[in-house]
Amino acid sequence: MIHVFTGPTLAPSEPALSTGHLRALPPARHGDFDDAAIEAGHTVVLIDGVYHQAPALRHKEILAAIARGVRVIGAASIGALRAAELHGHGMIGSGRIYGAYRRGVLTGDDEVAVGQAPDGDLNA
Repeated sequence: MIHVFTGPTLAPSEPALSTGHLRALPPARHGDFDDAAIEAGHTVVLIDGVYHQAPALRHKEILAAIARGVRVIGAASIGALRAAELHGHGMIGSGRIYGAYRRGVLTGDDEVAVGQAPDGDLNA
């Protein structure tokens, strides 16, 4: 099973996210990687996450998922940033934004922050 945390960067309604082996989820927040549905052998793709409107996903949560056998891939937004920060610990990065963080061209969280409504409404 593949679990994809996405929101403003890639709409959850994107046809590519509607396959039977893929679970599209809203932007990741603190505690989301502890979901019992995310099991060893699964893959989590982290694209979007919350920053200010709710507690953010912590590095330790990603590391704990990797330690229990979950493959974690980051791209595009907060996923690219976290993958660059945690690549030495087993997180996999993908894409231009990830590469820019690895090269030091991008350095801060604010460079990938994507506006989201406080209630999670992606259309706001």
